[in-house]
Amino acid sequence: MNLKFAVMSVCLSLILLGGCDQQAARRNQGRKQFKIALDAFREVELGYVPASTAPTTQAAKQSQSTRQSTQAYRQEKLALAMAALDPILAKGTESQKVAARRLASDIQASDARYKLREILNAWTTVSERSVVLMSYLVAVGRTHAQVHHLRTDDANLLEALRKKLRQTNLELDRSEQQGEQVDAKSLAYYKKIQQLQAQVNKHKAKTQQLKGQAFVATSSQKWRLLDQAAQAERAASKTAAQLQVQTAYRNKVQAERTLLTEKIDFTLEFLDELEQQIEQTHQRQNQLVKDQEKAKARLKQAEQKCVDELKNLVAQFSKDIEPLFKEMEQEMDQALVFLEACQTARGDVKRAVDFEYLTKLVVKINLQSSILMTFHDLGSKFKLLLQRSKQVKGKQLLADRMDFFQSTFNRMSQAQNVIYQRTLKTIAQAREQAAKVIENTDGETPQGQAAAKLNALIETYSQRIETFRLS
Repeated sequence: MNLKFAVMSVCLSLILLGGCDQQAARRNQGRKQFKIALDAFREVELGYVPASTAPTTQAAKQSQSTRQSTQAYRQEKLALAMAALDPILAKGTESQKVAARRLASDIQASDARYKLREILNAWTTVSERSVVLMSYLVAVGRTHAQVHHLRTDDANLLEALRKKLRQTNLELDRSEQQGEQVDAKSLAYYKKIQQLQAQVNKHKAKTQQLKGQAFVATSSQKWRLLDQAAQAERAASKTAAQLQVQTAYRNKVQAERTLLTEKIDFTLEFLDELEQQIEQTHQRQNQLVKDQEKAKARLKQAEQKCVDELKNLVAQFSKDIEPLFKEMEQEMDQALVFLEACQTARGDVKRAVDFEYLTKLVVKINLQSSILMTFHDLGSKFKLLLQRSKQVKGKQLLADRMDFFQSTFNRMSQAQNVIYQRTLKTIAQAREQAAKVIENTDGETPQGQAAAKLNALIETYSQRIETFRLS
């Protein structure tokens, strides 16, 4: 979460706090509360739990880990920050309230982005497990083919197995070539991620350096340094967004590689089985009926594993991912509400609030598009199962579970469509806000240029979400 506007808010508050001496106590109290909130928020934005938060007593060490979890630490600090802002929001001057609302908006957006990281982490786990689902589907298809071949006589079976052996060898070659290509893509993403991470660190270091210089700078130099710090923070945010996208893409590529590895392993196993079956065809003539029954039992077992894994994925998605969607959107909505309440702001402060509102809308679009991506990733697996169950007679897999696949896919598609429609509304709102900001600012100013870039990013998101739709 960027701190640019939080620091600017402090400076703004210090300027606006000048006035008659009879309000000194009120101003001093507001300044103290704001400092408490800002310090707590800064600690959260460090991204790690300081060692000083570790338990110090032996009893504490025995009753809990030596350091808080990141989530618990964040919740504690964010709650402290919001509590410190409450008196200002309730009884502060209008300028103090505007500053407090802007910081409160940053706090809400920060927590929403952290929830997105939790969602993406959970999604990565679900995506990896979906590879297991696909491997079960491969097993079902393989066993289904065995059942079918066991119905033929010896000559036909032998020819079918030899043909299958040739096809499987070709499939193995293709899978290994695909694996090499996927490895190359993964390495390219990794290098890009490393580069982006280095850029983010560089921008953040520059931001902190400029803020430190601004803190001790004279009035004439302070705003120039703060403006430079804001530019560095925007660069860090933009690069961090790119880093997040590249990480998501690499996770997807790694999941593809896992699937290919599983497929290759299954293919190798299947090759061994085919070779053994070719050697044993003549000896198994009297065992055809028994073998067919065994194959049917294996098919039933493989089908059950496939369906069970599907149910587990749906349950995990519903338990670990979906509940965070609503919370995340609600927090971003609250962040926007705080900024909407800053109607009393005027001049440069009003323009800054309008720009922050645009930035928050773009952040919300990013969060919503990430949600759409998770639905697409898992939903596409269900769609594949549904397609396989609808294939022509004799080649259907899990045909008796077609209704279950259809209802599951429909539910995910409908849920995704609801989020898709909300995303379209956010995009429309962001476009309108971008036009407003660009109109009210000089296009040559850093703020005007940043607004134009955000407007272009909105269009990029508008195109990207179309590729994530399930229907």
